Amino acid sequence: MNRAFWKPGRSIAAALLVAAACAGCQGRFQPSAVYHERISEMRGGGDAAVLFASDRQSLQSSAASRAAELVFGSTPVTLRPLNGDQTTPGELLAAIKCGQPGALSREAFLSALAAPNPNQKPRQVLIYVHGYNNTYDDAVHAAAALGRYLGDDFIPVVYTWPANRNAATYFADREAAECTVSRFRDFIEMLGELPSGAGAGVERVHIVTHSTGAMIAATALRELCLKHGSVEARRRLKLGHLVMAAPDIDFDVFRCRFIEEDAHLAAGRVTVYTSAKDQVLAMARFVRAVDVGERLPRVGRLNLTGVNDDQLPGGPNVDLVDVTEVEPDADLVRSHGYLMRNPHVLADLLLLLRYDAPAHAAEGPRHLGRGLVRLSAVDHPGARRWQMFHNSTHSTSLQDFATARR
Repeated sequence: MNRAFWKPGRSIAAALLVAAACAGCQGRFQPSAVYHERISEMRGGGDAAVLFASDRQSLQSSAASRAAELVFGSTPVTLRPLNGDQTTPGELLAAIKCGQPGALSREAFLSALAAPNPNQKPRQVLIYVHGYNNTYDDAVHAAAALGRYLGDDFIPVVYTWPANRNAATYFADREAAECTVSRFRDFIEMLGELPSGAGAGVERVHIVTHSTGAMIAATALRELCLKHGSVEARRRLKLGHLVMAAPDIDFDVFRCRFIEEDAHLAAGRVTVYTSAKDQVLAMARFVRAVDVGERLPRVGRLNLTGVNDDQLPGGPNVDLVDVTEVEPDADLVRSHGYLMRNPHVLADLLLLLRYDAPAHAAEGPRHLGRGLVRLSAVDHPGARRWQMFHNSTHSTSLQDFATARR
């Protein structure tokens, strides 16, 4: 593991606000152009390994059972050469081939994470936490694609819990997710104890979650904040970005337990992606409305253009990003899986994690931002609302972002 990860081989008011923001968008770039530029840099194939932590009884079965304890290991993966810079996110996932997972001791797992970086740059750990209806292979494919896409300074780690590969097991998967919270809490606390250094060790830990995975991460962070306090928890965890894509979380639970209890302050920045076209979360709301009387949308299905600032929970380090406009009218699965399927969202994620780029150019060095349009008032003290669009006026290259960050 002492190597780079990959080696070569709407309301009227909201509408007016968006229109006004777009009128001043000179310099905003086309997000998907960033995606294709990055793909062109990584078109060659390569071999790698994805580290994992899991409380699945079996990694090979689609019918998941819970293990008695967390186990660690590594899975070899191969990326076949890509078909040029027009490779779609789906083709990127399909180009990844997973080998057989192998077990690692806790000590060997931590040593692999703390190994020196050939680039002599501080390492950053990227933890991917999947949602329900996912197998182990599904999770490894996503983590491997993110690791390859973000670059060699990121070590991809998949945290995989016993979700079933069956859309009908939603409530069973929710209980399994609740059961894994304490193990995920202990896991990220363990990673926070890794040493930091210029050429070895871990500088920062980032958590990228999808769907139910967001609930696991949010609950674990809340428990750590109750234990240590939010400021001390952030220091201990070395937590940079927390990304919640299509979070399957009750709106009031998110507001009361994650925001009002200051759990969000355990991360340097929290980015929540929402889509009003998410059909899976629409069904989840319907099912839970029948079961527990839930009436509000899941957080991942909020329509951010149809609300005002005071209706949304959040703190100054929380960005809510509406991706509805860049989402096609997709089928049931694709409408929920845009994190790994939509080039605009992947471009935004790249700029966020790799370059720490702010949402808007006005906030960034050399006036470089991620091209999002602000929906919330500039002086609003809480969470900021943003919208993602297709159109732009000209392209900004990744080299510009790399230069601005030096």
